[in-house]
Amino acid sequence: MTTLFQTMIEHLLRSHEVLEQFQAHTDFHVRFDMPHYNRLVIERHDALISVAHYFEQNGDLVPDPDVEVRIA
Repeated sequence: MTTLFQTMIEHLLRSHEVLEQFQAHTDFHVRFDMPHYNRLVIERHDALISVAHYFEQNGDLVPDPDVEVRIA
């Protein structure tokens, strides 16, 4: 069963033409920047998927929120 979270991530990756890369590689990283919003980063490391918005604080990047899920 496909979750709403998975559907939204796939839609975002597809709309930026990187879904096939995400599905084909076990190590994947993409960053989306929009003015006035925190950057969005989607990463894949084997079966672990991380989705996070990042902001800068005292020179460090801080993920907020950070969601990690495992895929089968």
